[in-house]
Amino acid sequence: MSTRERLRWGWLGFVGLAYGALLLWYGGFGPAIQPAEGKVFLERVKASPSAAGHPEILPLLEAMIARDDGREFYMLNLEQLAAGPAARKADMAYARVVLPALLKHGSLPVYVGRVQGQLIGNNPTAFNRAALVRYRSLRDFMVIFTDPAMSAGVGDKFASLTYTEARATTPVISLLAIQLAAAGLFGGIGLAGWVLLRNPRPRVS
Repeated sequence: MSTRERLRWGWLGFVGLAYGALLLWYGGFGPAIQPAEGKVFLERVKASPSAAGHPEILPLLEAMIARDDGREFYMLNLEQLAAGPAARKADMAYARVVLPALLKHGSLPVYVGRVQGQLIGNNPTAFNRAALVRYRSLRDFMVIFTDPAMSAGVGDKFASLTYTEARATTPVISLLAIQLAAAGLFGGIGLAGWVLLRNPRPRVS
């Protein structure tokens, strides 16, 4: 096998390993939270600023833990952003805290959008932003939620909002095929490297 051929196969191996690492990071098929582990998480939540301001969180999280299947889920956030530069500054400060924490645990925002109008409902001014955040698992969500850095950023979160609601949802129909899109991307990268590393055609003298 020539050096060029070894490079080509080595490149494909590298791309394959990179794709495998991405799938491992993205996950979504882990074990469910066990009761003892859930109690530890709930004790951490009780000591967090979020629970102090929103005591209804505890029974809701307890119910989610009891139903946990270890799979990915999506959190739908409906928010009313406060007006003014101070609120925008607080919103950006919270984003700088939450985004690294999400990415560290295979989670990420998959959609953030401004509300342009209301079709059905009783309160047309209730929300002006919607965000959909994918979490690798409820365990990852609990780890992120109880992270001291996140607790420190809670003040900025609520300083940027006048009202918020969050709903945990599990996919029934979803076209957010990130693994498939990544497969296409890595496949294209692998093919491009394979072609670029092909043996050069011999020159005709």
